[in-house]
Amino acid sequence: METITFGTFPQKNESEKRPIEWIVLGIRMQKALCISKYALTAMSYCEPKKSKDDFRNIEWQNSLAREWCNHYFLEKAFSDEDRSILSPKGIDATGFGYGYLCQDRVFLLTEKGVRKYLQDYEERKADATDYAKKQGAQTTDIDGHTYANWWILPECVKGDIVNLPSGEQYRGNIYPKAVSPAGEILFSSINIDHDDYTIRPCILVDLPKAHDMGYIQFDKLAAQEFEYYKLGFGAIIKLNREKELLYRLDPRHNVWLEEPGLYAEFMHGNYQAKRIGFDDIFNSDK
Repeated sequence: METITFGTFPQKNESEKRPIEWIVLGIRMQKALCISKYALTAMSYCEPKKSKDDFRNIEWQNSLAREWCNHYFLEKAFSDEDRSILSPKGIDATGFGYGYLCQDRVFLLTEKGVRKYLQDYEERKADATDYAKKQGAQTTDIDGHTYANWWILPECVKGDIVNLPSGEQYRGNIYPKAVSPAGEILFSSINIDHDDYTIRPCILVDLPKAHDMGYIQFDKLAAQEFEYYKLGFGAIIKLNREKELLYRLDPRHNVWLEEPGLYAEFMHGNYQAKRIGFDDIFNSDK
């Protein structure tokens, strides 16, 4: 998976901020979804005592994890310019589909996101930084490497009506979720008591804004939203993931020329084409 650096945060000790490494999970609509490569801090997902009395404290909108992500981390890790290229993401606070919709620039991955972007258990494993370990991160040694538990978004399980101490009713149950050091999804009420699990924040980077602001590390990601093919006669064509656009590279001027007519012929197999990577485009003999 592609990795980039962006922002800074303590990783050895509180007084020394270092560049944050991010894993690029996916690119869609010119926005890159990224998750920190390492677990950056250890903390409770929510307030245990309050959450046992009232499930609503486990909802993302009321969680300690959300407060840390969108206040402490957002302010400490990014400059004003950095924050300007982060797109808010809508987060359903309950997972029921009718909860409060949060709009956050730093968030946690959902279980669905884990299964979609990190399908292999090995890809899910993440070590904690020294700073996170000093904050109390619990790690497990697996084959000579240490890995941490890291929080993901909670999700309600629809069920019977539950009467809260306040007299209000809650439809179903909700527990904090996490990914284990082995890459498994943990979904249990005992998660509430853990303050030694960790945070791997996620961000959504607006790639055109990043380019305009001079963040060159994201330029290659913008190019990866497209597919490139070299045709039998030497031309290179470009189409987006939805295959809605097609361009031909003019080898004389390295300019992309829109040529819709070529799209239909290419899709009908009239040309022999070989998929190539972005790095090969200007190195290939045209």
